[in-house]
Amino acid sequence: MSATSLDETSPKPTSYDFLVFSLELRGPTGLVPVAGVASRIIRHRALEYKCVDPADPMYMETRDEDSGDLVHTYTSVTTATVLSITGCQPRGRKERGRLDLKQTQAMKFRKDQEPGNKNTIPDFENPARDWQKQEQETMIQNWRGSCTNKILEDKNKTLEYENEMVKV
Repeated sequence: MSATSLDETSPKPTSYDFLVFSLELRGPTGLVPVAGVASRIIRHRALEYKCVDPADPMYMETRDEDSGDLVHTYTSVTTATVLSITGCQPRGRKERGRLDLKQTQAMKFRKDQEPGNKNTIPDFENPARDWQKQEQETMIQNWRGSCTNKILEDKNKTLEYENEMVKV
């Protein structure tokens, strides 16, 4: 969207309304494909426009009263945005990564199946796609079977005709 570009060098200003609305729907990382810039620039603009509040610090520094040493207390932020709405359980980092990999493979698979594209990638497990493959294989086998039967019938007719010719 050229009218709402978030690029630092772009002369076009970012629309405040667009930024607020789109951040509510997708979040900064979801806007990357639409805006065409990094998510950190989207976050930076949102902070400049005061659309969002700054995040909690990663840790707080305190002094230990007894020893006088600096103590870093790390904070954890738990948000209940999508999880509370959908009732989903939060996923671990490995499972999230696996899901993202599958989604990426699915997108690549669709792209590779475009006409004229000779590149192929291995397909991941998908019951619907497996069912389609089975149906296609069944159709091909039936077609081959009908062709084979037709060839055999033609061969039998030819043999019968030759036998009749030999008898005459």
